[in-house]
Amino acid sequence: SVSFSADDKVYDGNSEATVRDFVFDAVVEGDALEIQNATAQFEESNVGNWPLTLTDYTVIGNDEGNYSLAFAEVKAQIQAKRVEIGFTAAAKEYDGTTAATIVSLDFSSQLIAGDLEQVEVTVEQAAFAKAEPGLWRVSIIDRAISGEKQGNYQFSFADDVKAEIQYNVQIIPPGWSMVVMSLESLSEESAGIWAGLGALALDNSVMQRQPDRLPLFGESFWVFNRDQDDVVLQGLKCLEPPAWEPPPSDKDWVMSGPPAEDYVVPEGVQVWIWNGEAFKLIPAGEKLPAGSAAWFWRW
Repeated sequence: SVSFSADDKVYDGNSEATVRDFVFDAVVEGDALEIQNATAQFEESNVGNWPLTLTDYTVIGNDEGNYSLAFAEVKAQIQAKRVEIGFTAAAKEYDGTTAATIVSLDFSSQLIAGDLEQVEVTVEQAAFAKAEPGLWRVSIIDRAISGEKQGNYQFSFADDVKAEIQYNVQIIPPGWSMVVMSLESLSEESAGIWAGLGALALDNSVMQRQPDRLPLFGESFWVFNRDQDDVVLQGLKCLEPPAWEPPPSDKDWVMSGPPAEDYVVPEGVQVWIWNGEAFKLIPAGEKLPAGSAAWFWRW
């Protein structure tokens, strides 16, 4: 019999095998035999430990015609092909969680031709490294891989993908506006911007400047923006805002507004909002937008 060795290989979609080191048993002393140009096939082309079959070979030597050859059973491994999946993640506004959304996956060019339609990768959960605003690494927490050919690949995900958690924002338009602070805290930069705005708050029935303190969530202001463009305040929103109702007016005007959710004006309440040029009455059934202050009168 003739024994031989076969090389393991990484999955490449075909069953071709590489064989070598043929050894002849029980050759008569003085005879010389050699096998050249041998080709072989794995039993299967998929990942696994498979028997091999010689498909062609040439025997050379001084007495090759005197021998009937039988080949030993030999197995070799087809190993999984490594695939690193690249991906992109969406930026998001701060919401207090690390949950991330994957936008796209990039791995098809690493698959063997013909396997693309037979491998499906789905990301079921991904996460930012931290929950606070900033540029953070995104990791894949859970994924599903399916398809007839998926077992031929060993998948991993890129570990250098980053995406941004952005600050929540509140817009202050040019000129005078009535606003309710919808952010629970301001970034350091926006705290400085706020200090440069002309902000007036109602204090003991008198509108007074507030130059030396930061605004509180839900607090109402008259604000003057001297710029020609919107001022964008950045900060963190309140994750669990309390339910809001206009404060009791006791037959007097009250300046207030909803910090987090639009307010539907009910019957029996007058709501006057500043539109940048004049006060406008919001009819019952229409909404006062979140972050907008107005004058309330209840009767």
